[in-house]
Amino acid sequence: LPWHEKLRYAAALARFRRRRRSSKKVQGGEGHVEAPRPNFLAAASHFCLPSSGMPNIRRLAEGLGLGEREAEAALATFQRFGNQSAASLWYQLGYHEARGRVRQGDRVWQLGIGSGPKASSALWERVAAYGGAAAADEGPWGDCVVRYPARAPGAPLA
Repeated sequence: LPWHEKLRYAAALARFRRRRRSSKKVQGGEGHVEAPRPNFLAAASHFCLPSSGMPNIRRLAEGLGLGEREAEAALATFQRFGNQSAASLWYQLGYHEARGRVRQGDRVWQLGIGSGPKASSALWERVAAYGGAAAADEGPWGDCVVRYPARAPGAPLA
C-alpha cells in the first residue's frame, strides 16, 4: 500500500480501537461498529484473485472492498476454465490485457491462496506501452473475450 493509505488506515484503526474500548466501558454503547479496512484500490488498478469457486471469489472481493469490475476477471476465468489453481492468475492477467484495461503505469495485484496457511501476492507494474489490438488478439482470451463473463442481461456479475 502507498504510505498515505497506510497512514490513513493506521489512524482509522486507532480511532476504532479507542471507540470500541470506550463503548465497552459504557453499558448500552453504540453496538457493533465495523472495523476499518485498507483501501486496496490505492495499491493497484487491477486484481487477479484466486479462482477457486464463485462463492470464494465473491467473499474475497467483498472482504478486500472490491467491486464488480475488480472481480470480473476472476469470475470470467472461473466460468471459462474452472478452478485452475495458480494458473488462473495468469489467465486473469490475460483477460485484463485482452480487454485493453492494463495501460502503461497501471499496477496489477495477483493474490494467490493455497491449502492451509499458504498465501502469496505479487504487485506488477506495466512499464511498456499498450500493444494495441494485435496484442489483445493473442493469448487465451483473444477469440472470445467479448462473451465473458457470461450472465443474464442486466444481472450483476457476482
